[in-house]
Amino acid sequence: MRNPSIRVIIWRNGLLLVLAMLSACQAAPAKPANCNPGTHSTMKEHYLTGSVNAGPVVGATVRLYLLEKGGKLSPVALDREVCTGSDGTYQTPVLPTSIDGKTLVIEASGGSFVDEASGKTFSLEGHSLYSVFPRVALGYPLGGAVTPLTDMAFRETRHDLSADPSLMPSERADLNNFWIAIQFGLGKGEGMQNAAEIYPPVNLYDGKPHNADDAGYALILAGLSQQAADAGISPVDWIAQLSADADNGLMGGTATRSASDLPAAIDRFLAGPRNPMPIKVYITPTIGP
Repeated sequence: MRNPSIRVIIWRNGLLLVLAMLSACQAAPAKPANCNPGTHSTMKEHYLTGSVNAGPVVGATVRLYLLEKGGKLSPVALDREVCTGSDGTYQTPVLPTSIDGKTLVIEASGGSFVDEASGKTFSLEGHSLYSVFPRVALGYPLGGAVTPLTDMAFRETRHDLSADPSLMPSERADLNNFWIAIQFGLGKGEGMQNAAEIYPPVNLYDGKPHNADDAGYALILAGLSQQAADAGISPVDWIAQLSADADNGLMGGTATRSASDLPAAIDRFLAGPRNPMPIKVYITPTIGP
């Protein structure tokens, strides 16, 4: 079986390069008046700082849940509403200590984003993207990236837990986060970090120089955008099809075709007029597991 391999190295000199969540330079809808992305504190041990990306999603409402056996979601009470800012990032208020060691789910609903392939703005009104964090460890920095990849991993996890209530949420979340990352090429390169739920993608259009060392996750999302454009549908509809495949636990159909075509889709994006990077060819397919 042939799988794509995206060779992206993000380890240098023994230190993990944490991808920066930078402000978008493209025009995007203003966030709602009641949207609070939070003040980014330097004391992150009891906060959750993250981003929502399909392109940076502006004005998404962020909610937290605990994932329990059987797939049940229990809301985590916060003392204010949290929304993403103009760069797609957010920070929660102080997290309750009761969630320590638990499996945490992040839901991002609504908002708008600028599509990488077309440059058009799309609304996620009526749609939610999710991410599942297998084990909360208060006292350590917490990442909270939400993307179409993390959404598929969460939906696969919830399906598994609903089908077999004896399964442990943390173990299924670990497995599906890893499996989705590998299937879609995140983590196949030597030294590449595959924790899609922790380390967010960079913003390709932030006016900063980006290259193959830091842009792998972002290019995967751009590849999904390119697939939607090639199929003649909106990226929102494409993401919804990926979500539906994960919801039914089969990951066939759109998800399988998307993963197989993704290396070529990224190359098509890089060859197109919306590519802001100096590289034009990025992917070298190899035989994978």
